Amino acid sequence: MTTLKFPPLFTQLSRMLTLLEMSVGWWYFIAFFWILGFVNNASLYVANVVLFLYYYLRLLPAIAALITSSYGRLLLSKAQTTLLPFLLVSVITLLCSPGVVQYTALPYPEALLTLFCSHLLLHTIVFADKGRSSASGLVIFPVWLVMFNPQWFLQTSWLVPVAQPLPMILFYTLSLIAAVYLPKLSGQRRSTGRQQSEHLWRFRWRAIPKFQPTLAASYLFQCNARPLVRLLVFSAVCAAAPLLQSAVYYWFNSSWQWFPVLDWKVLNELLFLVPLIYWLYTIDSATGRTKAAWLYLPVSRQQLFYFYERHFLSQLVIFSLPVLLLLYFWQPQNPLLLLSSGLLLSKLLFITYLLLCFPNNTKTGFTLTFLYYSTSAYQLFSASQSVQLYSLLSLLFATLLLRHFAAKRWKIRDYSHKATNIRRRHV
Repeated sequence: MTTLKFPPLFTQLSRMLTLLEMSVGWWYFIAFFWILGFVNNASLYVANVVLFLYYYLRLLPAIAALITSSYGRLLLSKAQTTLLPFLLVSVITLLCSPGVVQYTALPYPEALLTLFCSHLLLHTIVFADKGRSSASGLVIFPVWLVMFNPQWFLQTSWLVPVAQPLPMILFYTLSLIAAVYLPKLSGQRRSTGRQQSEHLWRFRWRAIPKFQPTLAASYLFQCNARPLVRLLVFSAVCAAAPLLQSAVYYWFNSSWQWFPVLDWKVLNELLFLVPLIYWLYTIDSATGRTKAAWLYLPVSRQQLFYFYERHFLSQLVIFSLPVLLLLYFWQPQNPLLLLSSGLLLSKLLFITYLLLCFPNNTKTGFTLTFLYYSTSAYQLFSASQSVQLYSLLSLLFATLLLRHFAAKRWKIRDYSHKATNIRRRHV
């Protein structure tokens, strides 16, 4: 059994904190504002901004890549690999706590607990992605949230009384899971001759297909093919615009509020436009892989349309859950909520068959859908019953026509003459 000695452990910690070439200079720069903060409190705010940006966008991804690589086996013992991530969490918590306490007026014990749990979750995200660039994109908004509003999970007055404790319970439950999962992530090794396993919580927008439920699903949706992962990704996409609205409102009013009244048409359109764009991306990217993958799909070319139809409709069922939840939270008092929900789903169904009828024609699909959606979508969900019903029936009728033409077009498609992205390589 490996015996742990604290001096070597802290030596490795100092090496990790000065891993990059300019690390020492950045730490001196942060320390200057941090020490100056005891004279001028505004300097603690500057120190925290620089600390968060440098640590999460530059230093921590590099540390995660080193610890989880084959070099980590040579440089670190098993005990050091397990404890170093927790020491990193503790260091960043202690360094940023004075600034957070200063501009949020929280007591130190409460601030330390909240910050420790928040940093634990952020470190787990970065280590799960092995320090790749996609982790930096995932932590940008959580880092901003921890900096300016560390107790966001307590601002639940917009929920019904029964559900108000749920965000806090979920936050601390996820923190506990992260505390158990982080040592396992940091202790993984990349050994030759053994395939690295994919994890449920690894998200990538573009990834290499590995170990998915089916080979066909891996070609269509790649590493995000599992239903639970798809649901989490769809939920994150649907929550993007509401979080942006709340962030803008917090910036100008210093209070957190869901679905605030901003009277900004651009943000109002983004509420349903962002989920739509990602749904378009999902269909377009999946059908675009047909050129290289149709020989491996378990159907003939005559049945390829029906195969895609089943897969996309199953994805639409998963996608409809967060989309309808978004519609409900946006208009909880809407007397025509059921009709508005049917209209929203009919729009998504129409878009799905539009891109199935014209696959790999991204410009046409995106242009038509964007124009139609941006001019009528947000207003139609608040329109009268007759207008919504007429729009719903029209979209369903148009969807049936599109499906008829799409089924015919897919039967005559010839993939042997389709060029891939790499020159003119044929299937």
